[in-house]
Amino acid sequence: MPNPLEEILKQKIRKDGPVDIATFMTLALTHPEHGYYIKRDPLGQGGDFTTAPEISQMFGELIGAWLADMWFKFDTPKSISLIECGPGRGTLMSDILRATRHIGGFHDALQVHMVEAGTILREKQKQILKDYTFISWQESLETIDPGQGQTLIVCNEFLDALPIRQLSQRQGEWLERKIGLDHNNALTFVFETAEKDLLEYLPTITSANSVYEISPASIDFVKTCSAKLKENGGAALFIDYGYEKRASGDTLQAVQAHKYADILKDIGNNDLTAHVDFEAIIQAADDAGAKTFGIVPQGEFLKRLGIIERAEKLQNSPKADKAALRSQLHRLTAPQEMGTLFKVTGFGYDDKNIKPAGF
Repeated sequence: MPNPLEEILKQKIRKDGPVDIATFMTLALTHPEHGYYIKRDPLGQGGDFTTAPEISQMFGELIGAWLADMWFKFDTPKSISLIECGPGRGTLMSDILRATRHIGGFHDALQVHMVEAGTILREKQKQILKDYTFISWQESLETIDPGQGQTLIVCNEFLDALPIRQLSQRQGEWLERKIGLDHNNALTFVFETAEKDLLEYLPTITSANSVYEISPASIDFVKTCSAKLKENGGAALFIDYGYEKRASGDTLQAVQAHKYADILKDIGNNDLTAHVDFEAIIQAADDAGAKTFGIVPQGEFLKRLGIIERAEKLQNSPKADKAALRSQLHRLTAPQEMGTLFKVTGFGYDDKNIKPAGF
């Protein structure tokens, strides 16, 4: 049976010529009928990948503590918006709300907005969060009214799925890596002259023949976050895998059933991601006038928030699975697991020079 997205992509290439990787990613991930995130639950053992909230409740509990701490640092406003972008199954938000339910006044002040385009994941989120009456669902960040109080934004493994473009300098000319058709009508990578306006996203120092990934979509998203936060103050927290300093390299990958797959095969049935350029994210926030918090490895960030102490407390429970808790702690914090590759960054607007926990 022909792959519907492959046929759609080939028709587009025949009509308009090779497509850039951002267009390909957008089609593969978010096509309204056949897109990867639209038609499936990609998480867990039966899915294609696993995120930190699915590994351990401790992750969400500590993010909840971070958010509540920010609320206190904002002087416990009577109204505060909490936005999660790309909420997966809703596990992170469920753990956040469970961990903060006894903090007096916090839930009363909350209005939670879940930004989710996928119908299947949205239904899973609604099921796991059905006991909370202060949650609404949106398809984009732009449609959210932040209200009167500050805004808190959480994005865990969201930026890595935003579309990228790939540039390379060959014989003195900047070229863009695109997807076209070979003489057998099969999808293949090709190079074409790069549009000049893309060059402004490149690092200052580059080397010939290397591949540089840029993400105008990520920069635009940071600008949108900044605009939301600027209205009434607030902070954004980003957790993802990527580079602290800008680097060359082809990091675009397809994953299916927890294994790497061919990017150009089985389109719409593979997750597509690329490493996040954290330096570019911080620079975009700084350019927007936000106060940036720096970049911290996930393992160090969670330790500063108290994950070791939390693990010890959970292990002291009579029914605790101590081996499982040790494994979870290792996966979240060890350098060879998620502890170093995954980074945490953030930015905000406030008039009190607040120092967020963990940074």
